[in-house]
Amino acid sequence: MLLLFSVTNSVVLLVVVLVFGFDQSLAPADRLVTSEVIMTLIGATAVQLGVIMVTIAKSMFPSPPKF
Repeated sequence: MLLLFSVTNSVVLLVVVLVFGFDQSLAPADRLVTSEVIMTLIGATAVQLGVIMVTIAKSMFPSPPKF
């Protein structure tokens, strides 16, 4: 599962870097990667890390069964 997460994030990061490199050659008014896009990527990364930490904590400390 962690390998899939790592590979997926690596591919997404590579695509973002390639698009950002291409985007810099465009005129400022035509660019796709704006500050809002960067803030969204940072926010999504923070959410992913939070979900990973919760998942790890739940698997390490399972709640007692309810009857």
